[in-house]
This record gives sequence, structure tokens and C-alpha cells, in this order.
Amino acid sequence: MKLIFSLSLILSFMMVADDHNDTEMYEPNKAEYYLFKFKEGKDADDLIRWSQEWSKWSQKGEAADAFKNYNVTLLFPYYHGDATSLDGVWVGVSPNSTEHFKGNQYWVENGQKLLKTLPVINHQITETWQRQISDTKDGTAGYAVYMDCNLGEGVTGAQHYEAAFNYAKAAQALGDNIGRKMIWPSTGMKPGWDYDFVYLMYSSSISEMGSWEDTFWNEYVDLPEKKALDDLGGKCFNARSYSAMSIK
Repeated sequence: MKLIFSLSLILSFMMVADDHNDTEMYEPNKAEYYLFKFKEGKDADDLIRWSQEWSKWSQKGEAADAFKNYNVTLLFPYYHGDATSLDGVWVGVSPNSTEHFKGNQYWVENGQKLLKTLPVINHQITETWQRQISDTKDGTAGYAVYMDCNLGEGVTGAQHYEAAFNYAKAAQALGDNIGRKMIWPSTGMKPGWDYDFVYLMYSSSISEMGSWEDTFWNEYVDLPEKKALDDLGGKCFNARSYSAMSIK
């Protein structure tokens, strides 16, 4: 039920996106998450080499058109409640469903040769909608923290997003350099996942997240925009972090 509710929120976001141009709010986009374990005898070096080969393949011929707006990041667990449950995550991001499923179709029809050499086994593949709240100054991610979250009683996703956006803008005015997203899984979640959205925070490097945490308690925690966000209620659980590596 919560997934259906979340999809209705995304549709409302898309329909009112033009009303927010003056505040520079971001439009929703698509992302897919492949949670994997390494095949026997394989490791991160094998996957990075394979991913680089995939990147070259995706930028040649007809593939270049199918994947022209598809960006990939590899995530490897850092602080994690069950670090043995996965070895990493392939995150693929597209600007919209049309672009995303165009790439999916091309991969299904033309990617079998590469697929046979994939050094991992995917044990969960999740399709999502997501909406950027803020970005790092250089647009990169070197460290990411994900949390499963519930909205406050009677609060809509649109209301929470607007408050989170306003807080991020206020923090950025003071030098904040953290990227943030709200993510709504739509297909491929494990049974029993019962949250309203996933919240993502990311920094350009691992060390920068540490600097941000110290700065938060000194400069950002008392912002009125932060209080307005907190007053909406809601709670996040199961925080887990990853180092991040851009592939394409």
C-alpha cells in the first residue's frame, strides 16, 4: 500500500514541477539498484574492470544513444548493519522513464556477451523514482548514507520535500556541500519493506562527510528551516553507508 501511495506522490510531483521553477526545485528522475555478491574467486577489482568495459561498450554505436543519459555509480559497504549481506550496489540513474527503459531494452537485446562475463550475482534489483534535494558543488559522490524513512502523521511527501529543500538551501548559503535525495522504490523491493521513502545523503569524499557532521552541530542544527523540517515529524531507520565510485 505504501508503494502505491508513494507512486501517487511522484505523479503529483511531476504534474506540479513547472510551478516550482522559480524556486529551482528538482524534477523526479529514475534510478535502478542492483544489489550483488561477488562470484567465487572474484572481487572489487574484477567488477571495476568489467564496469569500465561496460562503460566503453555503452558509448559506442547504437548503445551510445541508448545510454547517453544513463549514469552509473558503484557503492561498496562501509558502515553497515549486515556487511555480509551484500558486496556492493550498482546504481544506474536516468532522467526519466522513457530514457531508462530504452536503455533496459537495448541491454536485454544486445548485452548478452558482456553479461556472461559479469563477475557478480545480483540478488535484488530495485527500480525507483527519486528526487534531488541538493547536490555537492562538483556534482560528485564519494560517500553515501541511505536511511529508510516514514513521514510524519498527516504529512505528504510533497510537504516533506519542500521543507527538506528549504533547509538544504539555507544550509548551502552557509557553505553546506552535501547532496540529498528522497527515493521511492516502485518495483523489486523485498516483501515486508514498510516505509514511505528512502533518504540519501552523500558527500564528494569520505572525509568531507566527517567535516560536515562537525559543522552541522555548530552551524546548521539551529536553522529555522531545520526546525520547520523537524516539526513535520517522521523518523528514519537503518542508516547504512557506502564508499562510492563513479563509472559513467
